[in-house]
Amino acid sequence: MKKEEDFHKAVGQYVFIKTYEPINGMKEFEGYLLSYGSEFAEVEIRIKTRKLQVKIENEKIAFARLAIDFSA
Repeated sequence: MKKEEDFHKAVGQYVFIKTYEPINGMKEFEGYLLSYGSEFAEVEIRIKTRKLQVKIENEKIAFARLAIDFSA
């Protein structure tokens, strides 16, 4: 996913996002893309049994693609 339009199409889908800098000590996020705006992408990730919502600034996103959820 490179363009803003690609992110809008992916809302609600399972994605993998890698960032330039760590956010909350992590650089790789895999989860459901909840929303995408002009400043932030919001992703729901799972850490063991907990679900967390992480806001990632758009300029910190280095790489993003659709992923497959094997936990479901």
